[in-house]
Amino acid sequence: MLRLFKATFLATVWVIWQGQAHANPERLPALSVQLEVSLDRDSYHVREPMLLQWKVTNDGAICTRFQEVVPEAQLSFKCIDCRGKEIPLYCATTVDYRHTFTPFHPGQSRSGWLVLLEEYIGLLGPGEYRLRATLRSGGFLEKSDEAFLLKTTSKDITLRITEPKGPDAEVVRFIETAVAKERGTGNEKTKETPSSLEEQRQAAEYREYFLNVWMARRDILEDVASQAKSPRFRAAALFRQGEWGYSELASDFSTRRLEQVRRNLTACIACEGSSPYMKGLAAYYLLLCKRLEAGKDRETGTAIMAENLRANYPGTYMAQEAVRILEELRRTKR
Repeated sequence: MLRLFKATFLATVWVIWQGQAHANPERLPALSVQLEVSLDRDSYHVREPMLLQWKVTNDGAICTRFQEVVPEAQLSFKCIDCRGKEIPLYCATTVDYRHTFTPFHPGQSRSGWLVLLEEYIGLLGPGEYRLRATLRSGGFLEKSDEAFLLKTTSKDITLRITEPKGPDAEVVRFIETAVAKERGTGNEKTKETPSSLEEQRQAAEYREYFLNVWMARRDILEDVASQAKSPRFRAAALFRQGEWGYSELASDFSTRRLEQVRRNLTACIACEGSSPYMKGLAAYYLLLCKRLEAGKDRETGTAIMAENLRANYPGTYMAQEAVRILEELRRTKR
C-alpha cells in the first residue's frame, strides 16, 4: 500500500475587494483551502533525490476561480533542525509566468511533484528536520469580481537525512568526485576563499546545490544507472533517464528512442530501490509513452493503464493525471 508522509493545515485567507482588505463575514468562513505535502520516503541518504508531492484542496463551500500553482513562484519551504534553528530553502530558478485562473470546486484537489533539493537550495546535512511548506496564491470568488489573496502553510513533516554506507557511500563519493572535478577546472573564482560569513554560507549552499543536482549531469546519470551497486541511487538514475528521455521525444521522436525510454522506466519499476511513489511516477510516464504509439490498441491500452494507475495510487498526482487522461479519452469517443 502506498505510504506517503502527510501533513495538512487549514489556510488563512484574506479577501481583497476594491484594493482594500475586506473580510466579508458572510462569505469568508465558507472559503478554506488546505495544503498537504508528502515525501516518498521516511528517510534519505545524503545526495539521494527527495520526491515531494504537494496537494491543494478546496475544502470549503465556495467555488472559486483559483490561480494555477507554479511551485517555483508560489511554493516556499523551510526546515527546522533539532535545535530549533530555521533553515530556509531558496528556489534555485526564477520563472516568468502568466496568472492562469481555472474553476476550483468544493472538494476538488490539485497536485504536483518536485525533487526538493534539485529545485530548492539549502544547507541540509545528516540529521532530522521538520519540513514546512507555504503556498501564496489567490483567485476570485464564484460569479464575482471579488478577489482574494491566500496564504496557506502546511503542518511540519519529518525529514531525515542519514550518512550513506556501503554501496550507497560509494555512489556518493563517485558523484562528489565527478562534480568537484568539473567545477574545479576552468574557473579560478571557485578557489577563492569567501571573506565574510555570509559569503561563506552562500558558497557552502551553492556547493551543496551542485552536488545535489547530479541527476542533471548525463555522464554521471549514465554511470550510476548502469554501474551503481546501490539500488536506491540506481532507481533514481533510471527514473530520471526515463523522465528526461520522454521530455525529449517531443522534439526528437523515434521508435528507438521511445523504446529506450520505456526500458529505463520499466527497469526503475523493477528496481528494489524504487520507492512506491517513484514506481507510480514511472508508471505514469509509461502511460504517457503509450499515448505516443501508433498501434490500433493505443486508446484501449491507454485506458487500461490509466485505470490501473488511478486504482493503485489514490490521492496522488499520478491518479489525478490518470483521471484527466480518462476524461480526454471519453470526450474523443463522443
